[in-house]
Amino acid sequence: MAVMTMNVVLLSIAGDALGISKVVKFAMVHRISVVNASMVVSERSTMVLIFSFVRLLTTSLFTLMYFSLLIMPNLYGMRMRIIPNIL
Repeated sequence: MAVMTMNVVLLSIAGDALGISKVVKFAMVHRISVVNASMVVSERSTMVLIFSFVRLLTTSLFTLMYFSLLIMPNLYGMRMRIIPNIL
């Protein structure tokens, strides 16, 4: 009974962040205890979260660089055309 209660508590903790179905499915497929499954699945989810955050940062950086390459030559060209007319 105590082991079952501990498994339910661990499932509820892991289920808050991951969803209970992932932990139970991982435990059933690999035939390991729910405790080990919740640790493995949470480690994987943390890695996925870190990689998605890094991907988001690099994508936004490259998008910013791309738009700056599109906009800056136009601004530079406008400046070069406007300044001689003023002088």
